[in-house]
Amino acid sequence: MVDMFKNISIQLRQIIISCVFVILAIFIVAATYYGTKTMSSIRAYITAEGLWSKAQKEATVQLMEYSSQKEEKYYNRFVEILELQKSFSNARKTLISDNPNPEVARLGFQNSELHPKDIELMIWLVLNFKEVSYVSKALEIWKEGDRQIARLDSLGHVIHREINAGEFSVAKRDSLLADIRSTDQLLTTLENAFSATLNEGARWIHDFIFWSITGLGVLLILLGYLVTVSNFRKVGNLSRELEQLSLVASKTTDLVMITDAEERITWVNSTFEELTGYQLEEIQGMKPSDFLQGPETDSETKRRLAKAIGQGQSIRERILNYSKSGEAYWLDMKIDPIYDEEGEIKNFIAIERDVSAEVEQEARLKESLERYDIVARATSDTIWDLDLERDVMVYNDVIHDMFGYSKTEIKEVQDWWQDKIHPDDRQEVEEKLEKVMKGKKDRVQFEYRFKCADGTYKYIYDRAFVVLDDEGTPVRMIGAMQDITERIKAEQLIKDALHEKETLLAEVHHRVKNNMAVVSGMMQLQAMNEENIELREKLLDNVARIGAMASIHEHLYKSENFASLNFSENLKKVTEKVMQSMAPDKEIQIKTKLEPINLNINQAIPCSLIASEVITNTLKHAFAGREQGTIQLTLKEEEGKIIMKIKDDGVGMPENIGDPDELESLGFLLINKLCEQLEGEYHYKSKGNGTEFYLSFKKTDIKGSGNAQL
Repeated sequence: MVDMFKNISIQLRQIIISCVFVILAIFIVAATYYGTKTMSSIRAYITAEGLWSKAQKEATVQLMEYSSQKEEKYYNRFVEILELQKSFSNARKTLISDNPNPEVARLGFQNSELHPKDIELMIWLVLNFKEVSYVSKALEIWKEGDRQIARLDSLGHVIHREINAGEFSVAKRDSLLADIRSTDQLLTTLENAFSATLNEGARWIHDFIFWSITGLGVLLILLGYLVTVSNFRKVGNLSRELEQLSLVASKTTDLVMITDAEERITWVNSTFEELTGYQLEEIQGMKPSDFLQGPETDSETKRRLAKAIGQGQSIRERILNYSKSGEAYWLDMKIDPIYDEEGEIKNFIAIERDVSAEVEQEARLKESLERYDIVARATSDTIWDLDLERDVMVYNDVIHDMFGYSKTEIKEVQDWWQDKIHPDDRQEVEEKLEKVMKGKKDRVQFEYRFKCADGTYKYIYDRAFVVLDDEGTPVRMIGAMQDITERIKAEQLIKDALHEKETLLAEVHHRVKNNMAVVSGMMQLQAMNEENIELREKLLDNVARIGAMASIHEHLYKSENFASLNFSENLKKVTEKVMQSMAPDKEIQIKTKLEPINLNINQAIPCSLIASEVITNTLKHAFAGREQGTIQLTLKEEEGKIIMKIKDDGVGMPENIGDPDELESLGFLLINKLCEQLEGEYHYKSKGNGTEFYLSFKKTDIKGSGNAQL
C-alpha cells in the first residue's frame, strides 16, 4: 500500500511539473504571438500614417499650384488625392463606432498602397484595443487630423468657386494661402504626434514581452534545476538495474546492446562481440550507426530508426549491418526505451537476432515471385495460385477488369470462384480438379462459363500446372484463365456462315445438275430422232460430256465438303453414265482398281471430262464389230502425282491416228486442252491387242492453279 501511494505521489508530481512547464510554454507562446502581432499592427498604422501624410502634403502642393496657376488640372488632382483621406476617415469612423463594420473599414484602407495583411492587422488592433490609452489617444489625434483635412477641403472649394467666378483677387489669394499653410503646419504636428503615440505604445509592448519572457525563463531554469537534482539521485538506482539487466542479457543467444539516452553504447553481450568482431572496450561511448552500418544499408530504414529513437518510441526493423572484417549480415532488431521512475528515458536496449539465412532465402523467393509477377502483368489473362495445403487461392489484378468485380466483392476466393462457374459446367470442372487432387495428372485444362459482376457469363479457357512435393503429392496449382468469349462467338458466326454457304452451294450444285440433266435428256431425244448418223454420234458424245460434269455436281450436292471430291467414286459414276448412253446393247465389262483419292473441284472436273472422252472413244472405236469387251480403269497416287490409266482389249489404235484430220477432231482437242489445264502429261499406247491411255498430273490443294474451264 505504501509503494502504491509512493508511485501515485511520484506520478502526481510529474503531472504537476509537466503542467507548469506546459502553462509557462503556452504563456510564452501567447505573449510572443500577440505581442508581435500588436507591434506589427502599430507598424502598419505608422506606415499608413506615412501614406496619409504624403497624400496630405501632395494635396496642399496641388491646391497652392491651383491658386497660382489657376489651371483646372491642379484642382482635379487636389480633389483626387483627398479621396484617400476620406477613405481613411470612413474606415476610422466605422471601427470606433458602436457597431463597427470590418468590411467597410477594409474597403476604406484598400484605396491606399497598404498590403492586405497590414490592413487586417490595422482592423484587428482597433477592434480589440481601441479602449487602451495609447490606441485611444492615437485615434483622437487621427480624428483631429480628419477635421483639419475637412478644413483644407473647404479652402479648396472656396478657391475653386472664386476662380470660376472671376473674383479671385491677389488679396484673397494671399489670405487663403496663409490659411492653407497654417492648416498644413497643424496637420504636420498632428501626424508627428500620431506616430509618437504609437511608437510609445510599441516600446511599452516591447518592454512587457521582454521582461515577461525573461521572468518565465528564470522560472524555467529553477524548475529545471530542481528536476535535474531529483534525477541525479535516481541515476544510481538505474545503473544498478542496468547491471542486473546486463547479467541476464549476457546469457542469451541473441545480440544485446544497451545505450544511453544519446545512443552512446554502454554495454554489449558476448554474442554481439562474436558476430560483429568488436569488443566492448573499443566501441564503448560510440553510436552504433558510426561503425555498424555500411554502403548497402537502407537509408530509409536508418531514417525510421533515428526518428523512433528521437521520439523515444519502440521500434522493430530488419537492417543490414557490417562486421569489423567487412562481412555483411542481417539483423532482426527490436529497440525499446528504458525509463526512470519519473518517466524519463535514460537508456535504450536493443535485442537483435541474426537472420542472414532467412533473408537470403527470402531474396531467392522474391526473385521467383518477381518473375511470376512480370508474367502476370505481361498477360491479359487472370493468373491464379491455389495453395492446396492451406486451401488459399489468390488472383492477379486482371480478374477485376476481366469480370468487373471490385476488390471488396471477392472474399473467400476459392468458394467464390466455384460459385461463379455456370451450373451446367460445374460438375465437369470439379471432376477434373478431383483427378488432379488424386495425383493422376500434373496438368489440367478445361473450358467453362464464368459469371461476371453484371450477371452475364464469359467463356473461359482455364489451364493449370500442378506442383508436386518430393513425395509426389499435389501441394500447389498455378493457372491462367483466358477470356475466349469473343473466340467462341466468332467460331459460332463462322459456323452459321458456313452452314448458310453450304446450303447455298448445295442448292447451286443441285440446280446445275438438274439443268444439265434436262439438257442431256433433250440431246438424247434429239439423237434418237436424228437420221443423220454422224450428227447423232456427236449429240451422244455431248450427252456423255454433260453427264460427266453433271455427275460431279451431283457428288458435290450430296457431299459435306464442297472444296474436294471423292474422285474414285465419281470416276465410277462417269463410266456408268457413258456406258448407258454409248453402248446400251453391248456386253462391255468394266474392271476398276481405284485407290480412294480426293481431288479439288478444279482438278476433278477436267479429269472427269478426260475420262469421259477416252471411254467414249474406246466404246466407239475399240469394239467395232464386236458385241463384248473389257475396259480396265486404274487410279493411284505416287509421290504427290495422280496417275490414271484406261486400258481396253479392243482392236488397238487406228492406222490413221497420226493424220492431221484425226488430231483436230473435237475429242482429241478436248483431251489436249484439259491436260494443259491440269498441267499434266498423257499418251496412248497400242500393243496390237488393245489400247492404253495414260494420264499423270501433280495433285494440288483447293488453292491450286487448275481451272475447271474449257
